[in-house]
Amino acid sequence: MTSPTTAVDLTGALADLAARLSSLETLLLDLDARTTAMDPAATVPTASASDHEEPLEPAFTSVTDWVEQYLRVAYPRSTGGEFRWCAQWWDHTEAVIRLEALWRAWEHARTDPNTGIATWHVSYLDPQLAVLCGPSGPFRACRPDRHEPDRPLPVTPVPPGHFDPAVGGEDD
Repeated sequence: MTSPTTAVDLTGALADLAARLSSLETLLLDLDARTTAMDPAATVPTASASDHEEPLEPAFTSVTDWVEQYLRVAYPRSTGGEFRWCAQWWDHTEAVIRLEALWRAWEHARTDPNTGIATWHVSYLDPQLAVLCGPSGPFRACRPDRHEPDRPLPVTPVPPGHFDPAVGGEDD
């Protein structure tokens, strides 16, 4: 038989819930501030009388900042199963290259107040996430509790003169 819940137990549980709610409210305010700051309409410069416009400063200073402050917050997913993610994404060369490309494309797309981000989703994010986080992507061997670093493809050294047509190379 279970013991009846006491007022002390309920008070403690209520205090825990209040602390969690406060933490979530803080996170929500932070996310709202970041989202507002990243609103394409808010970041596009207005037309000016000058013949040239200065390029916008990037919203994020690096791919690391973009992944940590934007991607993981804006596109959360349950990990495991078909969707693979590695907390040590920076230790996967292919992932870094793909995420860097996504970040740079996002920085460009955010300046288009019309279809920039919509186009970025369809043309860049969706296909890249399918590869990055798919069952044969760079995180394929990683699990939420285990990191498997990249292993380069095996190669056999090219024989000397193989690509030299004068020596009887590959184009014979």
